[in-house]
Amino acid sequence: MSQPDGVSCPSTTLCLEADFYGVNVSTDPNGNGAKWTATGVGVTGSAVSCASTRLCVTVTGDGQALATSDPTGGAARWNLAQLTPSVNDFALTGVSCVTGSLCVAVDDSGEAFVSTDPTLGKASWSGTKVDDTLTAELDGVSCPSVTLCVAVDQLGNVIVGTPSPPPPPAQIRKLLSHDLIPRRGRVTIKNLLRNHAYELPFSAPSAGRLQVDWYLTPPRTPAAKRAPKPVLIAAAHLAFATASDAKIRLALTREGATLLRAAKRVTVTAKAHSHRPARDR
Repeated sequence: MSQPDGVSCPSTTLCLEADFYGVNVSTDPNGNGAKWTATGVGVTGSAVSCASTRLCVTVTGDGQALATSDPTGGAARWNLAQLTPSVNDFALTGVSCVTGSLCVAVDDSGEAFVSTDPTLGKASWSGTKVDDTLTAELDGVSCPSVTLCVAVDQLGNVIVGTPSPPPPPAQIRKLLSHDLIPRRGRVTIKNLLRNHAYELPFSAPSAGRLQVDWYLTPPRTPAAKRAPKPVLIAAAHLAFATASDAKIRLALTREGATLLRAAKRVTVTAKAHSHRPARDR
């Protein structure tokens, strides 16, 4: 690594660092320099921000924003968006992301770029001039929540952002379909029966309630005239006061445990419903 320009650690087992030669990642930040590896993203990184272990964004001196939902997956897992008109125009100087639903990047011309899903590329970003001070350059930005972002410039000015709109339904559907898939290996029947539940992470994009249900259709017996109806085998209900990361605990139902004890392999259908507070609709 060369002289770091930015670092972000969404967990104790994941840190990303941006410098002149690109982006480096470590799953053991307590170790020495040998524990850091290059992601292969060959850009001049000026800042990096990770809202969670499944969303990291780095910005460059060439006006580019690169986003990934798999920080340890290598260069192919990063999506590049050219936010400034060209690489020779303005440099992006800072970025801040909040729990998968809001990322804000700033440049040295006083412009702020906002995205509610930076992994979708350039089309997901929109730019707004927020600092009209002559010769002022935005140096950094911090967003503690989806309703507050604060940027600073070289002249000592502080620019406070306005509340962001709630994420669109398409983004919520994408988050749900993404997070309903287990991240580490297969879910085994043995583990489900032993723990009577399964936990999976979820990044709530806004305040609201989440319901997740798992269904299993029992095998059809030869004597049955109709196909059996799906049976609810696990369920979870969770409320979010604000955008935040949480673990969803899907608890096995009594019927689910009975069906799983008699099965060797099953295919489960997952359904999820997200409800925002009335004031956000």
